Amino acid sequence: MSPKSIEACRRLGFRAYELKKKSNQDIIQMMRQKDNQANPDQETLQMFQAHLEERRGQKIIQVQNNNIQIFFSKNNKNKKKVFYLKKGFGFDQSIYTTSQMGSISLVEKEKNMFEKMKKRQEIEIEKMIEFEKITQAIRQQNEIKMQKAYEREQKRQLENKQLKIEVKKHQNIQKKKID
Repeated sequence: MSPKSIEACRRLGFRAYELKKKSNQDIIQMMRQKDNQANPDQETLQMFQAHLEERRGQKIIQVQNNNIQIFFSKNNKNKKKVFYLKKGFGFDQSIYTTSQMGSISLVEKEKNMFEKMKKRQEIEIEKMIEFEKITQAIRQQNEIKMQKAYEREQKRQLENKQLKIEVKKHQNIQKKKID
């Protein structure tokens, strides 16, 4: 990463490893830490991977935009230096005023950037909550399916047991008739 990218990450509160693509093993490990799932199914893994890639892409765009802002802010600082243009130690008031206005607009830009970042974080949190809801719904559906399969198996075993008892009774009756 370039120094500007590292600075942009620092300003945005990101760490460099957050911008790297996650392998399937990394994703499985993250899911195990979060849910203690032994082995997530392929669909859940793909859904989680898509979510992480989307977040990663958003962060990369934010870092790129911040790189541009860093570049322009450094160039503007060089342009806004106050030069002594008049007699003695006097200086041009218009340059000083422009410098003040530039710093005000910079504060406004930072405020807007902070608000955008806050909105993005809120959207990201909402997406994470939605993902958790979907994951929970899938988990519940799977539990219901497993419960129904278990009940069917129990019913089948009970019917087999009853059938064996009936067959045994019938055989006993046949033996008694023969005797």
